[in-house]
Amino acid sequence: EERNLEKYFSHLRPLVREIIVVDSGSTDHSVEMAGRHADVVVVNPLVSFSAQRNLASSRAAHRWVLHLDADESLAESLTAAVTELFDSGSIGRYAAYCFPRKTFDEHGRLRKIVESYPGFHYRLYDRDRCRWVKPVHETLEIDGPKKFLPHHILHYPDYSRVPEKLTLYTDLKDRPDPDRPRATAWSMASNFIFHAKALYVDLGMWKRPGDFVYAFRWLMHQAGVRMRRGLKSKV
Repeated sequence: EERNLEKYFSHLRPLVREIIVVDSGSTDHSVEMAGRHADVVVVNPLVSFSAQRNLASSRAAHRWVLHLDADESLAESLTAAVTELFDSGSIGRYAAYCFPRKTFDEHGRLRKIVESYPGFHYRLYDRDRCRWVKPVHETLEIDGPKKFLPHHILHYPDYSRVPEKLTLYTDLKDRPDPDRPRATAWSMASNFIFHAKALYVDLGMWKRPGDFVYAFRWLMHQAGVRMRRGLKSKV
């Protein structure tokens, strides 16, 4: 991730008290660059993405963790919203905060498809009440109330690495997963309501017919994914 790190650290430093980097064995200059900017650098072989995130959280000196990958940044409105949560002292009302994410293609255009937008990513959380589970497409297991904030993470992937990542993800999916969350009718219904409110109320997708239909398609896609996961968890 050396192409992103200088911008990444300069973006985060004014917002956070410390920066912790967990590197899975980079062969470029990522670790060297991280050593010049981060407060803690850990090199740890990749067993699962959730294990790497839990390791990073465990090394933090503070309870509240903001997790970002090196190809992500916060929109200005999200930076302001996170700052306000801490300045106002209201951060502890919820155990975790969820943000939508805009993913851009190699030409800088928004990829507005149900598989990638809005995404709903839990990235700000109290580590004493949350932990990551699943080896790939990791999920935050939350012990407490959660909150959606309608401000975006900005994601600029390196598309030249997509084949490499697909191979890695396929390998991790095939491994046993004792921590796989079990889908229930109640969890699927509550998630549907949470996401419907986020889409139509918080993101205002009821205002235009095209957005209204898109939000409905997203909800149906997500419901189908959860149904398949629920069936698999019973086998």
